[in-house]
Amino acid sequence: MFLNYRQLLTQMRASFNSKEEARKYDDLVTNQIKQADVVVIDDLGSEIGDDYVNNSASRYDIDIVTSIYDARASKATITTTNQSGSILRQIYGNRLLSRMIQHSTGNNFMFDGMTDYRTVEMHG
Repeated sequence: MFLNYRQLLTQMRASFNSKEEARKYDDLVTNQIKQADVVVIDDLGSEIGDDYVNNSASRYDIDIVTSIYDARASKATITTTNQSGSILRQIYGNRLLSRMIQHSTGNNFMFDGMTDYRTVEMHG
């Protein structure tokens, strides 16, 4: 299962006014994500934008992502992010970072110094 975290949060917030939509996303987070063999959480931290120095995630955002990691405690979970560990700690706090580390120990891939393919034409 592939989840763009920013899009998931946007859709979940949009469902606040509809009980049916809210149930759909509650089911997604609590059941489908928990049961999937592998979950990819894409672009974690992007919901903060570029001003992460002065921002942290909202309590709601932290609760959602924490519930995802809690549901995935013994299953394969892949997280992609453009943020460093220290920035993720600043955005989400130690509690979530601890859960992320539990999933990632010995399985990290760093891509430092790579050119963003979306900005090549701007710089080239």
